[in-house]
Amino acid sequence: MEFDIQNYFIELGKLLYAIAKTDGIVQFEERKKVNEIVRDNLIEICKRTDEFGTNLAFYSEFSFDTISDRNIKADKAYQSFIAFVENHKHHIPETLIKLTISAVEKVAEAHQGIIENERAFIEKLNNDLQNIYHS
Repeated sequence: MEFDIQNYFIELGKLLYAIAKTDGIVQFEERKKVNEIVRDNLIEICKRTDEFGTNLAFYSEFSFDTISDRNIKADKAYQSFIAFVENHKHHIPETLIKLTISAVEKVAEAHQGIIENERAFIEKLNNDLQNIYHS
């Protein structure tokens, strides 16, 4: 199965939505942090663009906004990301996984620090990724 960075960014947007939605509401600070992550981190690692000249990293932001507008359940968004990683684990560089975990932590910290259920989410993500890459 071929790895598509555009689809990875779409799934990353879903994951960042899931952590933001963990407390029930996507906060303004969390949405703002996603925008910062795209502009300050993701654009730096991806120089590819779509047919309209949009950097593919922006697909994380588009995905986050779209599912936020649709009020998708956090678990559904999370499971979509995990399924994508399972299907592409041999093609996703470790540096991208580390950046993903860092991005999740930054979104969790964005509104009043990391709360208990966000901490549990991050722990579950780390465990799931460990299981995927070491099974």
